[in-house]
Amino acid sequence: AAFIVTRRIKGTNIGKEVYEQLEKLELPVFQWGTHQRVDYATSVERGLTVMDLEYERSEAAKEISLITAEIEEFINYGTN
Repeated sequence: AAFIVTRRIKGTNIGKEVYEQLEKLELPVFQWGTHQRVDYATSVERGLTVMDLEYERSEAAKEISLITAEIEEFINYGTN
């Protein structure tokens, strides 16, 4: 089991506080997560993922790529 923090809001302390609280649970917390972005809603509206949007190099797509790599590392090596 591990945690991924999603829908962080840039410029707030909430994300930092969430990470601090999760660390107290002594379970892995992934370094990468998502921020609240319009691209996620846009992709759902279109029946796609952010990786499928024409601007696949968007910040949302980068977030998903980083999360995917971290999950793969966690599965393969048990660390993050």
